[in-house]
Amino acid sequence: MRLTSGPILPEVESTLSKLEINVSIDYNAAYSERELVEAAESLSGSEHLEGVGVDSQLGGLFVNLGPTSDKYSVLKELQDQTNIPIRIETSGERLSDLAYGGTRLSVGCTTGFTVRNSANVRGYATAGHCPNPQSYALTPTGAATNSATFWNSYHNIYADLEWSRANGSTPAAQFYGSSSTTRTTQTGTGSAWSGAFLCHRGLTTGYSCGIVGSTSYTPSYAGACPGGTCAATFVYVSGPNLNVAPGDSGGPWFSGGTAYGIHKGGPATGWSGYGFFSKISYLSNMGVSLL
Repeated sequence: MRLTSGPILPEVESTLSKLEINVSIDYNAAYSERELVEAAESLSGSEHLEGVGVDSQLGGLFVNLGPTSDKYSVLKELQDQTNIPIRIETSGERLSDLAYGGTRLSVGCTTGFTVRNSANVRGYATAGHCPNPQSYALTPTGAATNSATFWNSYHNIYADLEWSRANGSTPAAQFYGSSSTTRTTQTGTGSAWSGAFLCHRGLTTGYSCGIVGSTSYTPSYAGACPGGTCAATFVYVSGPNLNVAPGDSGGPWFSGGTAYGIHKGGPATGWSGYGFFSKISYLSNMGVSLL
């Protein structure tokens, strides 16, 4: 937690003390998270940059440059635009040739998180009920022109998952989460619990969040799970600000950079205040793990 001025409110401090996780608080942060996100988005239009992200440890930003960029002149240009600290990363390949999670699929679905198998074949996870063949976009709303090769699935009464190798681009350990322009770095996986606040991104509804109501949910609509009645292994999330609709299938469920699941579905009419997803732990049944 980053505080830009003054002590934390007593009621917030009391709530934090009841949590079962450790919370680190920076009482003297120069910039709030919102200020950093706004700064990242304002810089993302620079022609010299391949990408901009928030660096929470630095309390500033990091930018990605291609191999031919003059990082010193670019840094000077950026520092003329903002006083926020900036860290530069360079790459041997153009980051416009990288693939990410949370992007558009040609079959009316969404990519989840980027993954790899034991042979380091890289691709993306999505919902098992999404048709094949598929092609993917490099952004949430871009043209899905990059081909993919179906690799494996785990689509049964326990989970609704599949993954495909990304052709023509190299998957990176990032996904589009709370922002459709600034990517989030994948930091690991988590197990949902009742009461957890989780968010998702989908092709149709974009970004929204809700509260986990059950980690043992059974979708029961006709054809919900191939091979029989769904097991009580899915995670149910609801809330007045949560939106899900057809097209969101396969998208990431997350908290910050932590992956919790892959979106399966919601109400038949869509746009209602609940949805459910396959637990991220079932990725291992396909022989893959997060990048």
